[in-house]
Parts: sequence; C-alpha cells; structure tokens
Amino acid sequence: MGNQLLSIAVKYRLAVVLMNQVTTKFSATERAHYAPALGESWSHVATNRIMLIWRNGQRYAQLVKSPSRQS
Repeated sequence: MGNQLLSIAVKYRLAVVLMNQVTTKFSATERAHYAPALGESWSHVATNRIMLIWRNGQRYAQLVKSPSRQS
C-alpha cells in the first residue's frame, strides 16, 4: 500500500498524509515505550514523520524524521 501511495503522489504531484496511532508497548525485558499501532514497517515508508502531542492543554508538533534534519 505504501508503494501505491508513493506512486500516486509522484504521478499527480501530491502530498500524502498517513496517520498512525501510537500505543504503549510493554515487555518483560525492557521498559514500556511508545510504538506505532500499525507496526514498525510503516515507519520506514514515510519520508517525514511529525509527532503530534497534547501536553498541559497545549498542542505541539515535533519533527521526528526528515531527510533535511541533521542527526
């Protein structure tokens, strides 16, 4: 599905926005952490990733992944 969306985006010069809910993942061997609800494979499909956060009644957007972001 990711490749089909990319093909359509290139063909019609569109931006495609994918939403993936984040859930808390628990493990017996490691601490609880956030994980994408649709699995890790979707994280490799997107070129840019923005995390939307609610904190103390305020909305925040954090750029998590981007080709132009320096490590």
